[in-house]
Amino acid sequence: MEHFDNIRTMLKKEGMDAVALTEEANRFYAAGFPSAGSDGLAVVTAEAAYYFTDARYIEAAQKAVQGAHVALMGRGRGYLQLLQEVIDRHGVKRMGFDDGAMTVADYERYRQGLSCTLCPASRQLTQLRQVKDPEEIAAIEAAQRITEQAYAAIVEEIRPGVSEREIAARLASGTPVGEITDVRGTCAAVPPPGACAYPFVEVPSFEEVSASKEAYARANMVEYDEHDPFVGKAILQKHGHPFLLVNPPAYPLPTEELDAEISEEKPGGLYGELTATFLDRDGETERKMKVNPERRAADRAEGAPSAEEPTKRLNIDLEHLQFGQDYEIK
Repeated sequence: MEHFDNIRTMLKKEGMDAVALTEEANRFYAAGFPSAGSDGLAVVTAEAAYYFTDARYIEAAQKAVQGAHVALMGRGRGYLQLLQEVIDRHGVKRMGFDDGAMTVADYERYRQGLSCTLCPASRQLTQLRQVKDPEEIAAIEAAQRITEQAYAAIVEEIRPGVSEREIAARLASGTPVGEITDVRGTCAAVPPPGACAYPFVEVPSFEEVSASKEAYARANMVEYDEHDPFVGKAILQKHGHPFLLVNPPAYPLPTEELDAEISEEKPGGLYGELTATFLDRDGETERKMKVNPERRAADRAEGAPSAEEPTKRLNIDLEHLQFGQDYEIK
């Protein structure tokens, strides 16, 4: 892929001296290195290309990025300072930026902090990405073949329900357990930069929360906020080299499947196994109670029980005990 050259051609056509790529898709197009959200900055000038990232990704970027100078962003030398160094080094007067993705706050920070004119470039960059070269086409075709093979392998096993069934279905299809990292309600160790199948948030690393109560509190608050099966995001936390990926919570069971889980036909279901044992405080008298078979048959005739019926039935049976006598449940 010669995407840096494609971008330089665009710069010459648009009368720009450089472009700063802050949007994730544009950074990946230019450098071929995946990094989430705002975790990276690619800069292309007529003479050179640069890729800046933080300490989490610097080693991987140095190995993966070709045709660009890779440098570390750190305290006292942030993206804005690194970008100004490029501007000074190459005499940049007009710099393109990701106007389609940059926030107003970031734009104002760049406009006030850089000694050049910022020019919108999202439209031109999108047009570049729309034209696929032979290597990209081959990658798309390979990805489609993998998708088709995976779908064919698991389509017979897919069922709505809890995550354990999904895992079992995929294991049965021959998927190695180490590759099953995207099941809701589960955690997995993933390599950097922590690829994830869901929208995600990143919390302070294990090392940070181990050393700082404030970092621990921030991480705990994020985990609390995202603990919702419908709107919760996945959570990534760096543990040394790998990441801990906590997928979003599993969806609750639908009514039909929940009823099936507690029906009599399943061993250990509600009706077949419910037993309570009561002991006097002196431990001498033992009382056992099981669900009334006649009531169970009536429930079956009426249809699936509601969520409240087990409690009502238990209260009715308790009336046969001697009230005024102290009991404890074991």
